[in-house]
Amino acid sequence: MYHKNGNALGAEVTKDNPAKPLEELKGVLTINNDPTSGSDWKQVGVRYKTDGTDTSQGVSYVADDLMINNKLVSKNKVSTGLFKTPSIDLNGNTLTPHDATENDFFGTIGKNTFSTGVNMGDVTKNSTSKIQFTLTAFDPTPTDGTTNLGRNYEISLDGKMARESTEKAVYVTSLPKLVLDKKWTDPTKEKPIALDKNQPIALTGSWSQSSATGKIDSHALGTLHYAIDDGAEKTIAQNNVGPKLVSGIPTVGLSLNDTHKLTLYMTNAGYNEKSAVVTVYFKLKGGTLLLGKVKNEIGFEPVTVGKNTINKRDNTDWAPTVADTRGTGSRWDLYASSTGLTRTTDHKQLDGGLVYVDGQKSTDVTEIPQRIASKTTTSDDDITPIKWDDNQGILLKVNAGAYAGDYTGTIDWTLGNTPAP
Repeated sequence: MYHKNGNALGAEVTKDNPAKPLEELKGVLTINNDPTSGSDWKQVGVRYKTDGTDTSQGVSYVADDLMINNKLVSKNKVSTGLFKTPSIDLNGNTLTPHDATENDFFGTIGKNTFSTGVNMGDVTKNSTSKIQFTLTAFDPTPTDGTTNLGRNYEISLDGKMARESTEKAVYVTSLPKLVLDKKWTDPTKEKPIALDKNQPIALTGSWSQSSATGKIDSHALGTLHYAIDDGAEKTIAQNNVGPKLVSGIPTVGLSLNDTHKLTLYMTNAGYNEKSAVVTVYFKLKGGTLLLGKVKNEIGFEPVTVGKNTINKRDNTDWAPTVADTRGTGSRWDLYASSTGLTRTTDHKQLDGGLVYVDGQKSTDVTEIPQRIASKTTTSDDDITPIKWDDNQGILLKVNAGAYAGDYTGTIDWTLGNTPAP
C-alpha cells in the first residue's frame, strides 16, 4: 500500500509513515509465478476481504479505476469488458463469470467473507500479474492511545493450480484535536485576555484524539506544546483521564501591561501527529501602587532664631518609599501638604514653615498639595525611596521674627496614580 504522488505511487505506507484519515492510497497487488512453481497457474481468481466487523475502520475502497497489468478493468465501477470474475470459488466450485468491476473485487457478501473477485486468467510460469487499486484510509484499529495499526485486509489467490492467502496491515494515524473554551479564543491582539501577574495560565478546554469517523480514543495520551512570544517551545504532558487540559503555563518574568502571544498545539503518543496551531493573546494585569516606610516622627536640625534660615532635615532616611508593581511604564506622583507648625506651649504659629526646594526654586508647603516627586517606572517591581540632596526637597524655613520653642505639625503624603503619557 502506497501514498499517492499525484497519480503515481508515492512512498510505502508503514508504521513510521502512516496514512492520514481520509487519505487516498494506491494499492498494488503483485502475483508472481516464479520458475520454481513448476507449472502455469490456471484460471487464477483474486479475492479480497476486510478483517473485522466494522468496515468503516482501517481502509475502505473508493470509486476509482481498477487496473490489471496496466489494462483497465473498469472505470468508475463500470466494466470495460476486458476481464471476467472467476469461474470457480474458493472451494473450487463452478461460478458464472461476469464482467469484472471494482465492486466485484472490493464488495463483500457478508461478515468476513471474500469478494466475488477478479479473474486474472492464466498466470504462466516465470511471469507476474498486478492489480492496482485505490483505498481511502479511515480510523486506526485498535485505538488504544499508542497504536497506529489500521484495519488488516486479506487477499486470497485461488485457481486450479494455485491457492494462497496473505494478510496486509495498513497503518492509519489518528489526528489530535485541541479545542479551547470561548474565553480563550475570543481575545484578540488588540483586546487580549487579562490575567493575574505571576499566576500560571490555567487553560480551559479539551483535547481529543479524533478520527475520520469522529470516534474518540478515551485512552489517548498526548503532549501540549506551547511557546510565548515566539520563544523556546516547551511541553506539558497530558493525562488520558477525561478530556480536560492539564495546563499550568508559567508567566513569571513576563512583562506587565504588554500583549503576549501564546501558541499551542497537541501531539499524540504513538501517532506522532500534530493538531492545528491555536494562538491566544493575553496581558498580565499590574500589581499595586503603595506608599511605604512612612515615619511617625520626622524632624529638622536645631534652629538659631533671630535671622532668616533654611534648615536641613535631621537625617537622610526621612521621606517615604513608593512601591509600584503595576508594570514597566506606570507613572505616579507624590504630593505633600501641611497645615503649618505651632509651638507646643502656646500653639503660636511659627514665623516660617515647610518649603519644597527644587533646584533654585522654593515653594511653600501649605494645605494645597505640592508635588514633590514623580516617576515613570522602568521595571515591573519598582521600589523608589524618596531622597534629596541636603539642600533640596522638603526643608524648614525660619524667619528672623520667629520665637524660640518646640514646634510641631503634620505632613500629609498623597500618592497619585497618574496615567502614563
